[in-house]
Amino acid sequence: EDAVAADMLLNDPHTNTRFRPLLPADNGTGPHDVLGFRNTAVPTSPRIVVIGDSQTYGIGEPRDDNWPSQLAAMNNPQDDVYSMAVGGWGAAQYLYMFDKATRLKPRVVIIAFYSGNDALDSFSTAYGNPHWRDLMVDPALDKGDTPRVGSMLDVDDAWPVTFSDGSKLALTPPGRLAVNDREQAAVTTGYAIMAEVARRITAQASTHDIRVVFTTIPTRELVFAARVAQEALEAPASYTRLIAMEQENIDELAGRIGALPG
Repeated sequence: EDAVAADMLLNDPHTNTRFRPLLPADNGTGPHDVLGFRNTAVPTSPRIVVIGDSQTYGIGEPRDDNWPSQLAAMNNPQDDVYSMAVGGWGAAQYLYMFDKATRLKPRVVIIAFYSGNDALDSFSTAYGNPHWRDLMVDPALDKGDTPRVGSMLDVDDAWPVTFSDGSKLALTPPGRLAVNDREQAAVTTGYAIMAEVARRITAQASTHDIRVVFTTIPTRELVFAARVAQEALEAPASYTRLIAMEQENIDELAGRIGALPG
């Protein structure tokens, strides 16, 4: 069924979606290996496995430009790094895929959270997929508590920024704020799910003699926050609020993970 699939995105009962195997490289996607991950082949025993979402996959960019490939270029041989990333995934999928990664017997597994949407992706999977009911860390909530979020790349909500050197970019703080708003129970619960997944992965890793590294990829808005402040640009209120809340979410998550044993 996978071999004859025409679409890149396939349905899966455990991970909701996954990518089509053996997809050729084309316009910022692929190539995919036989498991549907963005690698030229499945290595026998990679030293490093990375698990994440579209930020790790590198949607829209050549495979050689994504960060797992950049990491691989720093190692010898290059297939020492194996990427298990799919766009749209969140913490539940990372937990599920970590178990699969242990079968490759890596020395290190890197879990790459993304503060741009992982909290709500994690919430919607835990509260919407029966397989992940045990990740419903707050039983008082249900899927209906998921806030309505429009396109996070909506050009109508964009804040066009021009820096002093003439460089330009478009930031979309309203959409990113919607998935980092600490006044939304689904957001704070989503981050709590991410922390719980980190706890479970850490416990599993100790039984496999695997070192786990957790990192959080920030939004583009947060990446440029220091420069926006340095140039004293007049930012919209949604941007200022996003930067404060996203940084607090990342710091809180890092604190929870840092307190884990091991």
